[in-house]
Amino acid sequence: MKKTLVFVIALVLAMGMMASAATYTADLPEGWNFISVPLVPFDSAVESVFNGFDFMFGDQIQTMLGNVGQAYDGWDPENSDLKNIFIGQGYYFYAIEGGTLSYEGVADGVPDSQGTMADMWISFPAKGWQMVGTPFNHDVYVNSDQSDMGDGDNIFFTDGSSLKNWSEANDAGWVSSEAQGSEGTVGYFFNDSCKFEPGKGYYLETSVDNLAMIVPAY
Repeated sequence: MKKTLVFVIALVLAMGMMASAATYTADLPEGWNFISVPLVPFDSAVESVFNGFDFMFGDQIQTMLGNVGQAYDGWDPENSDLKNIFIGQGYYFYAIEGGTLSYEGVADGVPDSQGTMADMWISFPAKGWQMVGTPFNHDVYVNSDQSDMGDGDNIFFTDGSSLKNWSEANDAGWVSSEAQGSEGTVGYFFNDSCKFEPGKGYYLETSVDNLAMIVPAY
């Protein structure tokens, strides 16, 4: 595997604004939006990433990790459960009025000097329902042949001692066979979609603690 998310944050901090920059922009309509962010933000603070919104007067954001909810409190940011926005995480965002999410971040996949993107790890310390999103600003197909009938050989899970593709991880009782998005299910065998799309959020159920989901860059 190529570089992983374990090293991405340290890399971004070391490179700072010298990292290859890009801008992510998405229109968020009024009401609840199930979203994710596909670029590593240069400044991951909630109020920085969502700089065009007002969390003191109606806008809201929350997430879930292993059945444990986290929310940002615009009136008391320092004591909020949710303080920073990360790639690979899904979020429910409520816009009291429609608006535009726009922030500066590292180019898609945190490419090295040759343009090679990094594979990403998404950590699930506790079992339960996880809110996730693709950590890339491009579609990520579940099956390597991009079909809707396969074994999930382009998405991997590890418990720290073994590595399994999605169907193998499901057979082992680690994880559900599909993820649920606002537009239907994503999975490796006859689901509504066979790919994770940038900017969208998904629910994924894990059944054991201390798993990591590995999402290849290509």
